[in-house]
Amino acid sequence: MTLQAFLAGLYAIVGTYIIPTIIFLCVVVFLFNVIRFFIWQSGSEAGRENARRYLVWSMVGFILVLALWGIVSLLLTSFGFGAGAPVIQPDYFDTGVIIGP
Repeated sequence: MTLQAFLAGLYAIVGTYIIPTIIFLCVVVFLFNVIRFFIWQSGSEAGRENARRYLVWSMVGFILVLALWGIVSLLLTSFGFGAGAPVIQPDYFDTGVIIGP
């Protein structure tokens, strides 16, 4: 197994299972804190402040996860490890095959 094949497999596992799971958890935490802010802690000012703080941090975490996923995807596809479009390289070497009469 080559390093490129290993990194491509690792990228596929991370991109298919791990990152979507982390994004799902970020959304669940965000929605939980929205419910806490508007429903459960609506009568308590200290509870609302605590829920608001967690809301802000869950949004920051969500944005960081998406940004890091984008940066890693950009780097991997730039170096040819990602699942992007194949790079077409011109053939400058003479193969010795003569086409035509």
